[in-house]
Parts: sequence; structure tokens; C-alpha cells
Amino acid sequence: MNGLDNISNKILEEAREQANAILADADRQAAEIKAKAAEDAQRELEEGRRAIEARRADLAEKARLSASLEHRRLLANARQEMIGQAFSAALDRLIHLPDERYRHLLVSLAEQALADGEGGELLFNERDRAAHGEAVVSALNAKTLSGKISQVSGSVQEVVDTVRRGSLPTLGTIRESFRSAADGLSAGKLVSLSDDCAAIPGGVVIRRGKIELNCSLDVSVRMLSESMSFMVSQLLFPEGE
Repeated sequence: MNGLDNISNKILEEAREQANAILADADRQAAEIKAKAAEDAQRELEEGRRAIEARRADLAEKARLSASLEHRRLLANARQEMIGQAFSAALDRLIHLPDERYRHLLVSLAEQALADGEGGELLFNERDRAAHGEAVVSALNAKTLSGKISQVSGSVQEVVDTVRRGSLPTLGTIRESFRSAADGLSAGKLVSLSDDCAAIPGGVVIRRGKIELNCSLDVSVRMLSESMSFMVSQLLFPEGE
């Protein structure tokens, strides 16, 4: 029995050793798996943190660029608004010039459009028609008549000068003088004051049949703004502020 007991004990001992070895190996593998899992988790955590940081930096940069663009847009809009206000203020000052200066301005605007000598009807807004209409028409027609008289006088003076020099003017010279005088009288049509009023803030509109030449102040200022906006911008923002 002792021999069998020894064998049994030996078998049990070996079984326990194998079991312990298996358990130890299992513990080791479990520890390795746990360590690797922890390492993987730490690595993934670090990668996640780096990704989040990169995303945060990217969003921050986009926000900065967006804010910069918005700032520039708002600044450009503010500058454009200030330039527009400058021209609006100029228009308002023109409309409210003292009567004599304003009437002179109306005459100048009309003269530029009437330079071709074709005349026409003058239309003003209701206020300007009552205050300046007749005076502007009279001033323009007076200048036209003055030009006619000057040309006729010049033609007659040529004949007079010929006689003063002791020579009789030829028939051709006389005819040419009268033709020149007639041309002077026919050149430059007169203007008239229209019974109608124009829906303009100031200035004048010249009507020739179905054609109207708009010399209103708002149109004139708008045309100037297209060519002078850069100059006004330089005055308002001398250093690109």
C-alpha cells in the first residue's frame, strides 16, 4: 500500500505542480493581456487627445480667420457707408446753398447741357421752379442773345473797318457779312420754362421733345462719386485705417 500511496501522492503532486504552472502561466498571460490592454488604452487615449487638440487648434484657426474676415467686411462696409455719407452731405450742402450761389449753380448745370445750342424746356422741382425758374431761364437766354449780338456786331464791324480804311466793301464781302450775321442770329436756340415740375431733389432737367437731359444734383453727385470715391476714401482714411 505504501508503494501505491507513494505513486498516488507523486501523481497528485505532479498534478498540483502542473495546475500551479498552468495557473501561473494563465496569470502571466492575463497580466500581459492586461498590460497590453492598458498600453493600448493609453496609446488610444493619447491619440484621442492629440486628435482633439488638433481639432481644437483647427477650429480656433478657422474661428480666427472667420473673425478676421468678418472684421474686414464690417470695416469695408463702415468705410463705404462713411464715403456715401460724405457724398450725401455734399448733396445736401449743394441743395441748401444761399439763393444766389444756388441759382448760379443751376445756370452752370444747364449751360453744360445746352452747349450744343439746341435749347429746350427747363424743368425744376416745385420749390426751385418757384424760386429760381424764371431767373435761370432769363440768365441763359441773356447769354445766348449776348453771343448772337457779339457775332452780328463782329460781322458789321468788318464792313465798317473796310470803309474806314478808305475802301468800299465788295458785294461779296457785304453778302458774307450779312450771312455771318444771319448765322449768328439763328445760332443758339433760346430756352423756356416748362409748366411741368421734375421729381428731383435739386438741379435741372432739360426736355427736348421726348428726350430729357438729366442734370439733377443727385445724378451729378452720383456720377462724381463713381470717379471720386477713391480720392474721398484717401481723405477719410489717409493711412488705410
